[in-house]
Amino acid sequence: MNINVLISFNWNTLLSILLFLIALGVLITIHEFGHFIAAKSFKVYCTDFSIGFGPKILKIKRKKGETTFSLGILPFGGYVSMLGEDDEESVPEGINVSRERTLIGISRWKRVVIMSAGIIMNFVLAYLIFFISASCFPQVIANSWCEVGENPGVISLNENVSFSNNDQLVPATFYYRNGEFYLESDIDNPLQTEAINILNEGAITLKNGTEEKKYIATFSYSLAGGVNDTDISKNIFLYETNSEPIEANPKYFKPAFDDNGSPIRYEFKAGDEFVIQAKFINAKDSSIAITNPNDSFSYRDYDYEEITDEKGETLYQLKTFDCEISLKSNETAFDPLNVSFYKYDYWYGWDSFRVAGDDWLQSTTLISQALGNLFIGQGWDQLGGPLAIFTQTTQILESNPFYAYLNTWGTISVNLALFNLLPFPGLDGWQILVEIVEGSVNGIRKLIYKSKKKKKDEEEVKDKPIEIANNNVIIDQETVTANKNVSLTIGKDGNAETEYKDWEIPTKVKTIMSYIGLGLLLLLMVFVLIKDIIMVF
Repeated sequence: MNINVLISFNWNTLLSILLFLIALGVLITIHEFGHFIAAKSFKVYCTDFSIGFGPKILKIKRKKGETTFSLGILPFGGYVSMLGEDDEESVPEGINVSRERTLIGISRWKRVVIMSAGIIMNFVLAYLIFFISASCFPQVIANSWCEVGENPGVISLNENVSFSNNDQLVPATFYYRNGEFYLESDIDNPLQTEAINILNEGAITLKNGTEEKKYIATFSYSLAGGVNDTDISKNIFLYETNSEPIEANPKYFKPAFDDNGSPIRYEFKAGDEFVIQAKFINAKDSSIAITNPNDSFSYRDYDYEEITDEKGETLYQLKTFDCEISLKSNETAFDPLNVSFYKYDYWYGWDSFRVAGDDWLQSTTLISQALGNLFIGQGWDQLGGPLAIFTQTTQILESNPFYAYLNTWGTISVNLALFNLLPFPGLDGWQILVEIVEGSVNGIRKLIYKSKKKKKDEEEVKDKPIEIANNNVIIDQETVTANKNVSLTIGKDGNAETEYKDWEIPTKVKTIMSYIGLGLLLLLMVFVLIKDIIMVF
């Protein structure tokens, strides 16, 4: 996070604040609208629809309307009040509402739909955001290194460095699966493996200091530093190595893995400096026009060299050059290298539907994994609240095209949906869980009750005199019309038995759990806010 985002109050900052509030408001409104529209479709009486908490700065209600629409001063949530949701909730004076129009008066499956509707709407909104991002804006691409004739990922190096414009770094690409490394030609399906691009042969150590750990430097082609002002120091990652060579090419070493099977990354320490011996090719400036990201193209202006193969035939290959990359570490990152990617843009067109689906699936998978890791004590350092969201989205807005900003809010919408799906008291997932548990228990109890009732009725009727007259059944002076669907259960004492009643978790228990859950969520919000403030300042 960057404190300048918060203290540099210029027009860009004001625009960022406005966009942040609008985007956050849309996510919350869509979520609550899902609950509201589902409740209204089942004719449940809704007394309040609020965006934001705390004192209301705006209230609107139609003369003959049922619902008061309001805007709270704290725009970090919202709620829909439905009759029957709270035992203490009262109907406005002069209004008569039947039980069928309360939350507890409708079928259980309808209650589950109402509680799930907000989550579903956030998932739908996320897909729409991803689709708009892919279809309405030109996409900016930074290519990876490929063979000549395919899409080369040219790296454009700025002035004050030792490279020429458009020179290209050439890392060695390996694929690994379960700790085993392969070249692409030696593995059956590279798509089912993970790729790692290693910049340096052998290993590197600290240029200064006495630490004896050895590292390899890997390179990522993602636009981690942003499109508008890229910096490949954010794309270089150092991993510890035990100097074990990669069988496919012994000049390169494997990263060291932790107990969870993840490479051990270098931890930033101010003052550390590394020098990476890498290779590059000279790709001179050339004008390229493409219409599809899958189109093949090549530079005509490369430095080639002639070589003679075993058969004596002359071949041409790209000439590579040695170079040094100096990385200086501060407390949280490497100092900027003033190096940016070669980039081009294109339109997805009809492929936007697929791209939006891929983005939706990827964000859902990653956030599900992140939320799952929280329950095993991992990833708490990555947890952020509204302040963190504001600073990060602002930085994305400043350094990337607007579609990247939209994609971020699509991911946040997925995050909101999955978080509310958690079966934690105070969240939608908890209410859904309660309905499922009560429904399942009552389903089993009803089957047992009906079975016992049927057996008991058969036994009692067998022992009682039965007389049929005028289409009526007479059992011990109790008359039941035979041509009507009427059931009568006679107790041992001659009185009718009490009808079956659904089992419910005691209201007091649910109330206590909800208060505990809301309290813990409030503590989590305070914790995250303090953490965000510390990180920013």
